[in-house]
Amino acid sequence: MSLVLGALLAVAPLLAQAPDSGVRAITPADSAQTLKQARRAQSEFERRRLQLLPEVASSGGRCDVRVGRFCYWQDDDDTPPPPEPKTIGELRTKFLGRLAALAAHNPADGWIAAQRVRYLIEAKRPAEALSAARECRAAASWCASLAALALAAGPDVRAAD
Repeated sequence: MSLVLGALLAVAPLLAQAPDSGVRAITPADSAQTLKQARRAQSEFERRRLQLLPEVASSGGRCDVRVGRFCYWQDDDDTPPPPEPKTIGELRTKFLGRLAALAAHNPADGWIAAQRVRYLIEAKRPAEALSAARECRAAASWCASLAALALAAGPDVRAAD
């Protein structure tokens, strides 16, 4: 099977979304409230993650660029970062549950769908990211792009093409 045909078969369910999906129509106010809740949940997760990230000593004492109190430098050392603390993974899982509930309430919100795919990929759960992309009911091209992103993060990168 050609790569193009394989990719089309992977995203066909997204392109053929029926307008009557059995989902209750939500009002613009509901939609705005759902998005606000999702953005608040993301902000809380990222704030906690930043607090919990381990501090790593720099390999030198120089600053190439200073922005406020932060020092940035070009370091050609390819030392991998330290492993993510278990607490961050637990917080991400809780956050993903919240995003899933909000996406179920408003599956047509492309931002919520994208955040689900992003954080599932970050959690190294590409199969779930692909499922989340397939649940997306935003613009078909947006949902297909999310599916391609999820496929690119999985074991069969060629399917994303």
